[in-house]
Amino acid sequence: MESRICEVCRVPATQSCSSCHASFYCSRECQKKDWKSHRGSCIPYTIEVSPVYGRYPRATRDIEAGEIIMRDTALAVGPRNPLRSLCLGCHKAASGAHVCFKCLFPQCSATCENSASHEAECLVLSKLGGTCHVGTTNDVCEFILPLRCLLTKYTDPKKWKALNGLQDNLGSVTDEWKLRVRHNVIDYLNQVITFKDIEASDIYKICGIIQTNAFEMKMNGESIQAVFPKMSMLAHDCCPNAKSVCTGGMKAIVKSTVPIAKGAPITVNYTNHLWNTIRRRQDLLVKKSYDILSKAFEERDKSKIEPLEELIDLCSGRLHSNHQIPLEAKLAWVKFCGNHPDYRYRDLSKVQLQTKISFCRDLLKVADVISPGKSNFRGHILFELHATLKTMARKLQSFGDLNNERTDVYYDEAEDKLRESRSIFCSENEMEGSGIEEKLARLTKDLEGIC
Repeated sequence: MESRICEVCRVPATQSCSSCHASFYCSRECQKKDWKSHRGSCIPYTIEVSPVYGRYPRATRDIEAGEIIMRDTALAVGPRNPLRSLCLGCHKAASGAHVCFKCLFPQCSATCENSASHEAECLVLSKLGGTCHVGTTNDVCEFILPLRCLLTKYTDPKKWKALNGLQDNLGSVTDEWKLRVRHNVIDYLNQVITFKDIEASDIYKICGIIQTNAFEMKMNGESIQAVFPKMSMLAHDCCPNAKSVCTGGMKAIVKSTVPIAKGAPITVNYTNHLWNTIRRRQDLLVKKSYDILSKAFEERDKSKIEPLEELIDLCSGRLHSNHQIPLEAKLAWVKFCGNHPDYRYRDLSKVQLQTKISFCRDLLKVADVISPGKSNFRGHILFELHATLKTMARKLQSFGDLNNERTDVYYDEAEDKLRESRSIFCSENEMEGSGIEEKLARLTKDLEGIC
């Protein structure tokens, strides 16, 4: 039997740290005395190396669903969408009414313009003389994050060292990727970076690190990309057991979505849950490929629901019900109905409500297989199903349906789905544009129009 010795008084111990189960104590008093030195290493995983995953975290104990596995702070963040003009200070949407006086890049206010985080990059960007504009083919967003990473070499050597410790996968990038980096990043940075010890190879390496390791996250309602030192180690799995969650600012956590057994890798999904195997493999190969498989799905009129319904009908009888294309179309339909200004919950017909309930149930069955437990994917579908069931109950009452038992069933299930959705998003701001409470407030107001 393995000898267990108290970390403090070195006598035989029978109790262990409840979090990592790696340190043992003879009493609670000894555990309290050791906490100051133990807290830095008290994590439920170790970093391993695999020919499949590369570096990845492996659970050192059984982890329950919903546990916080790791906390992390981004080494650098930057805008992601080239079509969105964002403030370089807080990353809120920039209207164009205010720009930095020195570099002429978008800012939302004088506060962000004069922030310490913008100071170093402003000195560099000002050398462009306002020749690079957001919304042009120059893809401004592509060189902001690489620039911020490169500047840490002079402003924060510890971050620079941490960045260079991440994998860049330059050996597997395509010629197309190299050409894009040359055009959208290196050609611009060469105009403004005059540091003798930064070469084109350094910029390629940083761009490879960003592409391989960056996470998409929300900051002030906008999509940005961030590079995290710990979360970058997370392995990919099409059926993941964990998820990453932005907790505000440059901080994030990783939470388990299902129970994780001791010794198992801790994984997240870096691709789309509904993509087929071929598409996922292609996406992982090129890293961050966002093309949509179905041309019909991509080119549809996104302001109308009829093209989605036509696509779903077209797939019926031709493709398996769990094929990627009909599932993506159903998911888009579920997100559209009830949330689009022209298709608010109170405006939906009984048939449309029944259809949405059916689609939500179909998606939940799939989610239970490919994204089970406390995953965000399930949380969103559960909330949409709750809202639809609640609307159906109100509609039945307004139609003069006197079958109270039937309406009570809808109300009861709606509350069950809401409770489960809340348990997933209990401390997060993951809903599109707002949290659950804000969406509930909008739903309540919407349903006031049903008499």
